[in-house]
Amino acid sequence: METLHVLEEKIASLVKLVQDLKDQNAYLSAECDSLNNRIQSLSTQNVTLETEKTTLAKKLHSVESNVVDGTEQIAQLSSERALTRSVVDELIKSIDKLVAQEK
Repeated sequence: METLHVLEEKIASLVKLVQDLKDQNAYLSAECDSLNNRIQSLSTQNVTLETEKTTLAKKLHSVESNVVDGTEQIAQLSSERALTRSVVDELIKSIDKLVAQEK
């Protein structure tokens, strides 16, 4: 009779262990589903961010090109300005010489 009682206790403990494992499995399954949803969300967000990154890289390249073009134009205008000053100085000197000769 005592053997049956020990066997019943072992069976009861095994039933409890199985129930605990089922509960743990249900919790872990729900956690896994939650993490899979999070992964899906992050993957979608990653695609969006990659698209934005590509767009911003193109805009940056365009801005850099515009800056280079602007810098070249400024250099050209500075050169033209220096040449204009030189020509105007020579013109003023020529006028001064003519005025001085007529006096």
